[in-house]
Amino acid sequence: MVVANDFEFSLVTPERMVLEGRATYAEIPAHDGQLGVAAGRAAMLVKLGVGKLRLETPGSPGSAAPGSEKIFILDGGFAQMQGNKLSLISERAIDAAELTSAEARDALTQAEAMPKTSGEQLAKRDHDLAMARAMTAAVGA
Repeated sequence: MVVANDFEFSLVTPERMVLEGRATYAEIPAHDGQLGVAAGRAAMLVKLGVGKLRLETPGSPGSAAPGSEKIFILDGGFAQMQGNKLSLISERAIDAAELTSAEARDALTQAEAMPKTSGEQLAKRDHDLAMARAMTAAVGA
């Protein structure tokens, strides 16, 4: 059932279709900051950064019950909004519901301990720190 205030979305990684459905709002981690997307948005193509994807999904048709919220940590990629469909393609998508506080804290500890003596090592450390910080923020660790 298509409702005027929602849109289709799909989240894909190279390995699999992670999630698809309908949403009333999406907050995506663009490369230069968070970006909000709602139904009827103009067409766009944006590079994704590392960070939190928040999807608000509608409630059941005919129900007064509110929808739900889904949180994922994305590792770069691209997002396209066209024809009231949001397509997200990311190198990696971690479902925050499947992430524990301990896992997030461990990722942060490991990233902080990485060497930073060369430009390549520093770039890898910065990337891993961004992922770990997004993970800890998503689980409230």
